[in-house]
Amino acid sequence: MKNEFGIVASLLGDDATGDLEEAERYADILELRIDTMGDETVEEIHRRAERPLILTYRRRAEGGFYEGDEGIRKERIISLLSFADFVDIEINSEIRDEIIDACRKEKVKCIVSFHDMEKTPSKEELERIAEESLNLGDLGKIAVRANSYRDVLILLDVLLEFRDSPLCMISMGEIGKHSRVIAPLYGSILTYGCVSRSAAPGQIHVRELREMIERLRDQ
Repeated sequence: MKNEFGIVASLLGDDATGDLEEAERYADILELRIDTMGDETVEEIHRRAERPLILTYRRRAEGGFYEGDEGIRKERIISLLSFADFVDIEINSEIRDEIIDACRKEKVKCIVSFHDMEKTPSKEELERIAEESLNLGDLGKIAVRANSYRDVLILLDVLLEFRDSPLCMISMGEIGKHSRVIAPLYGSILTYGCVSRSAAPGQIHVRELREMIERLRDQ
């Protein structure tokens, strides 16, 4: 997947099937936030979708809605692998290695992700996380909150260093909102947008996201 940039539409809730047509019109990949939807919704979207699917079962500590036992989370992810093209698993999760192994057995690509909902770590720490996530998974993803424009510059600087690697980097929040549009120009392999509900601070509607990215690329 190296250098193959894609726009991801995050879908939330059991009514996400209503967003499917619009999501597929503007996005290249669909993210199913299974911490917000039941198995029947996952199965229906898989049956109807024409785009690749990312399954994400996000813990509350990293911006999601799941607060239960990690063993239960692991079993549900594994039970749904047949519906996935990609699975997102947090780099700091105790079930990380088991999920990565299960993905390899099922030939599902693994996105190893890191989220900091409070701040942007130092440049050195971001470089370390990027290296580790890429070594562990097929893709790496880093999403951190920007509290200043300098934070966004730090993230983009690291992204430039890894521009030939399958890495996604995002500055979350209002200050970092523009990173979702410009990060692909610096080498981010993915950028995430929303349809009817936002999955993370600063997400932009996928239609606007595609329009702005294409406008920049045409210049």
